[in-house]
Amino acid sequence: MSWQRSWRQVAWIALKWVAGVVFVVFLGIAIAQNWTQVRGAMDQLPPANLAASIALAGLALTFSGLQQHSLLAAFGASSIGVRGFLGAFFLAQLGKYAPGTGLAYVAQMELSRTLGVRRAASVVAMALGAGMTILLAVCFGGVLIGSDTVRIIPLWLQVATVVLAALSLLALMVRPALVSRFLAAMPVRPIRSQFADVHLPSPAPAVAWSAAAWIAYGLHLAFLLFPYVDDGGAALRAAMGGFPLAWVVGFLAVIVPAGVGVREAVLAAVLDPLAGAGVALTVAALSRFAIIIAEALLAGAGAVVRWPRRRAG
Repeated sequence: MSWQRSWRQVAWIALKWVAGVVFVVFLGIAIAQNWTQVRGAMDQLPPANLAASIALAGLALTFSGLQQHSLLAAFGASSIGVRGFLGAFFLAQLGKYAPGTGLAYVAQMELSRTLGVRRAASVVAMALGAGMTILLAVCFGGVLIGSDTVRIIPLWLQVATVVLAALSLLALMVRPALVSRFLAAMPVRPIRSQFADVHLPSPAPAVAWSAAAWIAYGLHLAFLLFPYVDDGGAALRAAMGGFPLAWVVGFLAVIVPAGVGVREAVLAAVLDPLAGAGVALTVAALSRFAIIIAEALLAGAGAVVRWPRRRAG
């Protein structure tokens, strides 16, 4: 039986390396696909704006990781260090660039498991975090209510959607016991048995980290848009509301790696009335490029953080 166990270990290690290579390859393809559009706009974009956009995208991703860490701590994994978890979280983001959004979550779950996080805890934290993120994205999109950028959607539907999202988020913050009731009804026995009786404290810290992430993402887009638009206030409004909405649509397109193409199409449609079709497409492509660079840099930092742990193991 020992040789079978050793064979499974070797196969698992090989699978992880293959998955890592696949993720990196798809990341490179994503960069190459966006480079043609990005290169043409570089002459008009001040380097400082691009650098600020990349830095803000990295900050947004860090806030997203801190949201996940906050939720895991609430579910009993409070002993996990922030530095180690963020290293795993940044590496897992490369999974978004392989077909199927779920691969990033699987990678995060498996990398978190090396830190002592139970798979069930990771699943619950990721699901709850995704729900919070989507609700907050819709709330941030509310700044566009009544504007030309979302004129295709009836005004009453815009208002109703934002109000419903805000009320749902408020209910979650005021009555965190609703999460326990939801988990108690889950058909998955490991989740139901381990977390149905957990009394989740206020998710306010996780909500705050999510809100900070959306603010950073909005600013990341605004810095790319400012050089092309005279009205800075309108540009900031479009960026703060447009990026979260475009992200949600891209997120829901689960068969597309990281929502590539889908998010850009929605973002370009939102920015078109303000900046024109050409600038809107350029800024959307620049946004993807800046985020990819930020994710690649943070993934490299995550690998460096985890290297001493692998050596020690």
